[in-house]
Amino acid sequence: MPGLTLGLLWAVAGMVDATFTNRVEAIVVERELPGMAVVVMDADRVVYAEGLGVADLATEEPVTADTVFQLGSISKQFLAAFVVDLEDAGRLSLDAPLRRHLPDFDQLPADLRLHDLLDHTSGIREPLFEADFAEGVEDLERSTAEMLFLLRRLPTDFPPGERWSYSNANYLLLAQLVEWMTGMPYEQALAERFFEPLGLSSLGACPSVPEGADEARGYRLGTDGPEPAPLENMAWLRGDGGLCGSARDVARWLRALDSGEALSDRARDRLWQRRTLADGTRLDYANGFSLLPFGERAKFAHNGAAPGFSASAALYPFDDLVIVVLGNLGDVPMDALERELARRLFLQPPPDYRAVPIEPIAIDAWTGDYDFGAFPASFVREDGALHVRMPAPAPSARLRYIGDRTFVAETEPDVLQFQFEYRPEGRRVRMRMAGMLWYGDD
Repeated sequence: MPGLTLGLLWAVAGMVDATFTNRVEAIVVERELPGMAVVVMDADRVVYAEGLGVADLATEEPVTADTVFQLGSISKQFLAAFVVDLEDAGRLSLDAPLRRHLPDFDQLPADLRLHDLLDHTSGIREPLFEADFAEGVEDLERSTAEMLFLLRRLPTDFPPGERWSYSNANYLLLAQLVEWMTGMPYEQALAERFFEPLGLSSLGACPSVPEGADEARGYRLGTDGPEPAPLENMAWLRGDGGLCGSARDVARWLRALDSGEALSDRARDRLWQRRTLADGTRLDYANGFSLLPFGERAKFAHNGAAPGFSASAALYPFDDLVIVVLGNLGDVPMDALERELARRLFLQPPPDYRAVPIEPIAIDAWTGDYDFGAFPASFVREDGALHVRMPAPAPSARLRYIGDRTFVAETEPDVLQFQFEYRPEGRRVRMRMAGMLWYGDD
């Protein structure tokens, strides 16, 4: 990819000094993060690699750029890259039916293709919204075999390829596909293909109970500040999450993808190739990456979330810039924090989220129930403002109108946004949440 312009080189060199560091430090204080690691790479050069706060409140072990954090859904891109690499080697086709490789999942539609899993267009319901599945994530004694038993019982909410709806089930299935293809645990397959050759020694499967001094402990925000978060059963988070690593190694991984070191040029281009659905919707998601642009700039990114961890990793391919932010506190909007740091590096002003007057009757035009596939959302008018209500872990919020049929969260406008539109089939709302674009229809 092309290198940085002289203007951006100056910005990267000049903005990662005390001013940049002061803002990173302020973020840690404002969000009550026990610790956070930030790494910025300009092509192959690490221009910022710092840890702030502590990895463990009990031992006060400091965070560094090499501290190991849970990566949450950032894990998906490693698995997606492996599957795309299998296609590049001629071992499978992304257009092939899943049941060709995993015949035990014969309850799934016969026309469900591998690319439907990779791009979240399978229609398989989100398992974490199912009570029995969520209970297994919290029970450290439950086995992967039990998880697969429940996975086979998940229904589909729409035909494959009809719409986009994020579901962790897709990547749980892809991990099983890799194990069937390679004859080894998928974490071992990733290590042999990517982590070891690229020298990414911190990347690997997370233990359910962290023990090493270099492993961050996870926290949640309690009434008196951060408190230990509940542990997760990593036997149930295999493919959709479950990987750990340092901010430095995640940044090096993204650089290896961009430079062609990790994959062939053909496989890399396939990894970031957008699909178009039958209704003409061009996906903003491909193979473990959200492809939402950053203003005029291309951006490939993903968030990671766990009860005690929050993460964001972003590649700006035409600027050869990588930004990775990892923290050991749950429910922190790391995508918004990453965008704030990116604006500083690109010398961009913050967005204008000032309120624009709107009549109550105009608000009422958008009230009602919308289906986002993974979950429902209700929009109601209260106290002269539009409110959104969604089931946890999705947020509910009072919204502010900023014009162009667009509403933002009153308290976190850069985190949660909605844009409404009329279509011949009915009303649709596009929601930006967790660094991804979701589509809801009434």
